[in-house]
Amino acid sequence: MSGVLCKSRNNTVIQVNAKAVDLCTGGFSANREMFESFTHVSYDNVIARGTMGTQRGDGITMGLELGALLHHPTAINYCSPVLPGHYNKGALTICGCNQADTIFLNQDSRRFCDESVIKDWTLSGNICSQQQHVYTIIDQDFVQKIMDEGVVTRRANYFEPGTPVPEFQQEIDDALTRENPRVFKADTIEDLAKQLGLDPEAAAAEIEKFNGYVDAGKDADFLKDPEYLRKVQTPPFYGFKTMLAFYNTVGGLKVDEYARVIGSDYKPIPGLYAGGSDAGGLFGPYYDVSIAPGSTQLWGRVSGYWAASHAVEEYMA
Repeated sequence: MSGVLCKSRNNTVIQVNAKAVDLCTGGFSANREMFESFTHVSYDNVIARGTMGTQRGDGITMGLELGALLHHPTAINYCSPVLPGHYNKGALTICGCNQADTIFLNQDSRRFCDESVIKDWTLSGNICSQQQHVYTIIDQDFVQKIMDEGVVTRRANYFEPGTPVPEFQQEIDDALTRENPRVFKADTIEDLAKQLGLDPEAAAAEIEKFNGYVDAGKDADFLKDPEYLRKVQTPPFYGFKTMLAFYNTVGGLKVDEYARVIGSDYKPIPGLYAGGSDAGGLFGPYYDVSIAPGSTQLWGRVSGYWAASHAVEEYMA
């Protein structure tokens, strides 16, 4: 492909004044205004993981300026709740914040889901993204259970169910020693709620109601599997103020089978291609990691291959 090479504001090299241009600048995860406009999720409630902060949406913007259509720009590939400042694959995060047999509260001190949704990154991500804050509450019995028996929820390859995690207590204690603003400990639920910035009476009432569901063997609010119902009753209690992490945006410009960008007349814009996170087409409104983990990486390769192959045949043959 001939033409002039230039750099966009995020130093992505693009080709202009050419017979063909391929937009592949990595989505818009680092652009607050574009992120909130397209996804309707507050940028303050999430944190990008694994990106370089250069995904400014330049390719999407350039495509829209040329009359391109969008394909589900709301789609985000969430990963899990994390604790900023801590290793997101360590025991503190995986065992404390990403387990089905815990209890999640939101900013109103209310449960808002069946906590076992944490097993599915996309499902839990979409649910948690509707909350201002997500807090995990555990007790000392839970900590001991993790150290003796391990986790119930497998998160990638970090901790296997049934394998003891003896370092869990130490990681919690280390975080408390550093006065981490997202890890708290108290002898009562009311005191813990105060530290977390929650309503103490509402939090205590919600925990008491949940414990009643455990005794009854039935979660009357969300029908959580009794296998994952565990009381929160033994002090000290621990609270984690999490942030929902995501890898990148995965909605983008509408493309066809050759990665050609589709315009408002639903016809390909001559010479314009999009790949990777600038190309919407692999996913609908959700990124389904449970079906195809790592699919965004493969999509980047395949869409780029389609674009290059078609452009060579169309404009250079």
